[in-house]
Amino acid sequence: MDMLINVIKEDSSDVEITEMVIETLLNVMASQGEDTPPETDLGVQFTEMFIKSEDNVSLLLSLLEEYDFHVRWPTVKLLILLLKNRSKDLQDRVLESPMGISKLMDLLADSREIIRNDGLLLMIKLTKNNPAIQKIVAFENAFERLLHIVSVEGNSDGGIIVEDCLSLLLNLLRNNLSNQNFFRETSNIQRITPYFELGDLVEEEGLEGDEVEEDAGTPAPKPWSGQKQKNILLMLDILQVLINPTNNAQSVTLCQKTMYTRGIYMRLMDMLLYPHLPPPIFSKLLLTVGDMIRGNDIIQQFMGELEMSERPAILVILMFMVNDKQPFNIRIAALYCIQCFLYKNGKGQAAIVSTLLPNQEDVQTGVTSGQLLCAGLFSTDPVAHWLCSVTLAHCLYNNTTQHENMLLVQLELTVGQPPVHLINQVFSMLVNENNSASRFGTLMLLLHWVEESPGGVATLLNNPAFVPQLLELVENRDGEDVSQTLMSSLAAMLLGMCLKYNDNSCQQYTKSALSHLVTHRVGKDSFVELLESASLKPLFTQASKTPHPTATTVDELALDFCFTKFYKKQIDLVTRVLDGEDDEAQKNLLDSHDQIVAGYKDLIKQQDEEINRLKQALGAGTYAAPPAGNTSDNTHRVTTAGDNTHRVTTAGDNTHRVTPAGDNTQNEAILKQQIAQMQEYSKS
Repeated sequence: MDMLINVIKEDSSDVEITEMVIETLLNVMASQGEDTPPETDLGVQFTEMFIKSEDNVSLLLSLLEEYDFHVRWPTVKLLILLLKNRSKDLQDRVLESPMGISKLMDLLADSREIIRNDGLLLMIKLTKNNPAIQKIVAFENAFERLLHIVSVEGNSDGGIIVEDCLSLLLNLLRNNLSNQNFFRETSNIQRITPYFELGDLVEEEGLEGDEVEEDAGTPAPKPWSGQKQKNILLMLDILQVLINPTNNAQSVTLCQKTMYTRGIYMRLMDMLLYPHLPPPIFSKLLLTVGDMIRGNDIIQQFMGELEMSERPAILVILMFMVNDKQPFNIRIAALYCIQCFLYKNGKGQAAIVSTLLPNQEDVQTGVTSGQLLCAGLFSTDPVAHWLCSVTLAHCLYNNTTQHENMLLVQLELTVGQPPVHLINQVFSMLVNENNSASRFGTLMLLLHWVEESPGGVATLLNNPAFVPQLLELVENRDGEDVSQTLMSSLAAMLLGMCLKYNDNSCQQYTKSALSHLVTHRVGKDSFVELLESASLKPLFTQASKTPHPTATTVDELALDFCFTKFYKKQIDLVTRVLDGEDDEAQKNLLDSHDQIVAGYKDLIKQQDEEINRLKQALGAGTYAAPPAGNTSDNTHRVTTAGDNTHRVTTAGDNTHRVTPAGDNTQNEAILKQQIAQMQEYSKS
């Protein structure tokens, strides 16, 4: 191998010899196959020997300056092979080489497509999982170059070259906040807008004269090629990388604003109406739209007022969600879009809950969001039940007003019988349902509902069947069944929250009665252990990783991302109540401390005023020492509620009297001593 390298060094000006040497190196370092372990693969071993020398990699990079096709193209192929065999080692060598990345980026400007295309493949492999190289490539004007190639190649209608450009863009942006900011600040987001032009979504099929009928109606949509679908999915991935909820909040907000003002948001909403959209793209669109509106009140408000096909956009998305004929991935993506609409959106939550409430005005024509959610909630389809339960839970998330409004919803199950509160009917479904997904959905809804809702807790406790059946769920835990154990933990949390937010309006199950029941029926330590064990379950940890839905089948439906955060917060609150730490007593203690501090502040203020008065008296020469025998005890008392009485006494005899001027020598000494004592006390 050393001989071959020396030939390149000495005869690099000879194009033919250089080409043959590089081809030989390609053959020498070619892998023996995927089945061959790296430690026994001769190609990998020769690659390692070659890369060990920094001069060898620098030599190859210098060959890229040679414009001759027969040198440049084989060199690119050899670098790709080296990356395939030892990517990390070659990445380090390229970083050490001065102007190495600049030479590689020049390949993207090569007019010969085969070199440019292989240059793209090389850069995709080089930038993978290496933030340092990603940043350098970005500052080599990579974004503008790549988007220019995408535009020239026809945007989403382009071929595999567009796919490669987007893959490289994705490498540069994913998990790289610096590059994401640079991409936004250099006005590249608005350059994406033409990518989602809808002009080519519907085209007339090539029909000849006699085959076209006068009233043929709307032209048939042109089917999307597999390549077009890949291209659109990759661009949606790029948008999602920029507005991922786990990114820096300020960066996400700025990207959302740009996408909204530059028309990308409306382009995506228009695409949702395309009648023959492939399911993978449809679900990805819903997820991207969700990320685009999540936590952004301006876009959320616009979304709430937007109409699609003469219906509210939210209603249309809910229809996708509850329709059991839709593919599972579309339904779960529709849920995520609704969740993002409701996230930190009190108006949106109120708008959906209002469609559930009794309406004294004229009955609305057409279906409402509330009707869809109720239909899904009471459906025998476990997917619809879980989706609607989670949606209603998000309508209540961090919104105590809607907790109380939902309590107004009553159901007339049997003609002539009193109506049943929705919350009691939901609990009844929990007891009678056998499907795990449905039960998880119901438990999440109930837990969100009773948070800071004494009315909701009282309604459940006044149901005679509630506490006995809930205790049965708590005790029914099978160590081998992970789902059942997790369900018992959630049931225990529901019982604990009923203890926490209990206003003692139900005489049978007051706070003390429920606490006694938990302690003697389950055991305090066992109960706390059951609460804490939930967060260790695989179903819980999986849901807590990302806001995006991860379930691919109904069997994987369990918990929701926001619920995992909610649950962890409640564990500490419920545990403190079980330990006997009364929130009211804690509040009184804090108030008592505040009163003590305020008392000391007043005392110090009085002492400062006294010091100033005595200083003025001393300056005017009108101070007289107190008469002998005066033992007046100037005591300052700061008293708070209970037994917290604090007595503060100033040092010595602090009785002061102002008398006409006389012999002030002794008076001045006494006064200075008293001032010093009072200042020292004020400091303490």
